[in-house]
Amino acid sequence: FDVIAGGIKASIFGLLMAGISCSLGLRAKGGAASVGQSATKAAVWTAVCIMIADFLLTWIMFANDAQPVNR
Repeated sequence: FDVIAGGIKASIFGLLMAGISCSLGLRAKGGAASVGQSATKAAVWTAVCIMIADFLLTWIMFANDAQPVNR
């Protein structure tokens, strides 16, 4: 299940990255400076969204895998 979960998470991360980058890139106006700012914004937003998505997906996928520790 870990391999499947990893593949699902990687696919979702890729979609997030593509969506955010395209969205901000298509709104860039005003030349190279604006494109640079859009690329920076896209990188920051992508990193933040991937961190949040990773937390949520891990929580959803592995919520039932918690096993008590027997000592």
